[in-house]
Amino acid sequence: MYHGAQYGSAYSAFMSPPIMKDNNTCFLVFYFKLWRTGRASLSVLIEEFHSNASANSSIATTLWNTDATTNSWKKQTLALPQTKENYLVIVLGYYNSRSYYDRGFVALDDVQLISCDTRMCYCSLIDITIIITLN
Repeated sequence: MYHGAQYGSAYSAFMSPPIMKDNNTCFLVFYFKLWRTGRASLSVLIEEFHSNASANSSIATTLWNTDATTNSWKKQTLALPQTKENYLVIVLGYYNSRSYYDRGFVALDDVQLISCDTRMCYCSLIDITIIITLN
């Protein structure tokens, strides 16, 4: 995901496939770059789906966020929670550019959900690159 523009502010997001409560997905791994502290940010949330007799509802919880400038690709590994409910992982990017010369951007690459099954060395459920450009 690349998210930036000439002027203005915007959000960009994507979601994982549903992660079932009995699934053994343990980690979210990705690489990111942010430009302009305070002008760009990246957040990772989980949205749990709760069902009860009266209504279906969801609760979003922030797992991680940053707005610190990174001049080179930085790897981030996040432990995913074991929950009693099914959930989605949501990655949310934001930038705010005041002018052409004061641009910010968010870049994200090699997003993977990793299994913690000890019988497998490595299991990638998702391996995607998303590029979004707004002009």
